[in-house]
Amino acid sequence: MVLESLIKTEKLEEQPYFILIGTVLYVIVGSIVTLLLSPFFGPEAISVLFVVLVAFPALPQILSLFVLAEIEKEKDAILGSTTLGRNYTMISILMLFFVGLIFSFTFAFLVIPQTQATKMFTLEIKEAQAVSTTFTGQFTYQTPNSFQFVFEEIFFHNLWVLLAMFALSAVYGAGAVLTLTWNASVIGLFLANAGLSLVTKNAGNTALITGIASSFLGLLPHGVFEIAGYCCGVLAGGLISVTIVRKAYNKPVFFNLTSDIAKITALSIVFIAVGAIIESYAIVGG
Repeated sequence: MVLESLIKTEKLEEQPYFILIGTVLYVIVGSIVTLLLSPFFGPEAISVLFVVLVAFPALPQILSLFVLAEIEKEKDAILGSTTLGRNYTMISILMLFFVGLIFSFTFAFLVIPQTQATKMFTLEIKEAQAVSTTFTGQFTYQTPNSFQFVFEEIFFHNLWVLLAMFALSAVYGAGAVLTLTWNASVIGLFLANAGLSLVTKNAGNTALITGIASSFLGLLPHGVFEIAGYCCGVLAGGLISVTIVRKAYNKPVFFNLTSDIAKITALSIVFIAVGAIIESYAIVGG
C-alpha cells in the first residue's frame, strides 16, 4: 500500500516522532473511506470498519518493529543494560502512536458532520456509557469514596484492559495495533465531547480548545503511566507473538527474550498501579 510505505520502519527507529505524522494520515484516510462506505453499513459495522481502516495501514510498521526488536536481541544481548533501556525506542514509538491517534480521533469527531460522526463512533459512545469510568478519572459511585475503594475500582478496570491488550497482541500480532487504535478512539471521543460540552455553555472556538486542553491536562498525571502500562503490555504480547512466529524458542537468545518479556509485563502492571494511585488520590483528595 502507498499509505503504509510513506513512513519506513527504519526511519521510525531513528526518529520515533514520525509516527505522529502517520497517525494523522491514517485517521484522515480512514475517515474519508469510512464516510464513503457509510451508506452501505449499519452504525456498529461502520464503527468497527473505521477502527480497522485506521489500524490497517499501521500494521506493517508496528509488526516490523516487533520483528526488528527480536532480531536486535539475537544480534546483541546488550549485557548490562536495563530492560527499559533496551526497549525504550519501541515503547516510545507505541506511546507516540497512541497519543497521536487520540488527538487525530478527537479532531475527526469534531470536523466530521455530527450525524456521520455519531454513526462512526457508535461503539465508542456505547463503551463510554457502559463503564462507570471515563478516562479523566471522573467516577460516579453509589457508595462513599474511600481511597482503597476507588483505587481497586480503577486498578482492576485498567488491569482488565491491559490483560486484553496483552492477550490479543500475543495471540494475534495485529491485535497490538487494533487494541491501541480502539482505546485511542474512545479517549479521543471523550476529549471531543469535553470540548463540545463547554461550547454549549460558552460559545466560541476558544471554549472548545479550552475544554479539550483542560480535559487532556486532567488526564495527563495518571494517563502517562496508564498509557505507558498499556504500551508495555502490547510490546510484551507482540514479542511473544514474534518469538513464536520466528521460532526464537529454538535459539540461544530465547532466555534473554523471555526475561525481557517477563520484566516488561511486570513493568506494565507497575505503571498501571502507579496511574491508579495518582488517579485515586486526585478523586478522593488524599
